[in-house]
Amino acid sequence: MKPYTAIAQEALQRRNASIAERKKTDRRVEQSLHFTAVDCATYPNECSNAEVKSYPTLIAYKDGVALGK
Repeated sequence: MKPYTAIAQEALQRRNASIAERKKTDRRVEQSLHFTAVDCATYPNECSNAEVKSYPTLIAYKDGVALGK
């Protein structure tokens, strides 16, 4: 019987190979999406500048420019 670490290593290699194969055939552009939270009680000026009126508020930014709420 193989040790657990060898089995885990093989599974990881299969998963990585599968991801690499999908990336070759996937025509979508890969982009990153990041989330952050701002405490408006601690940073009221930032929330005011972003025109946060209620909680929670989700604002999408691209290249530092707000796209919408």
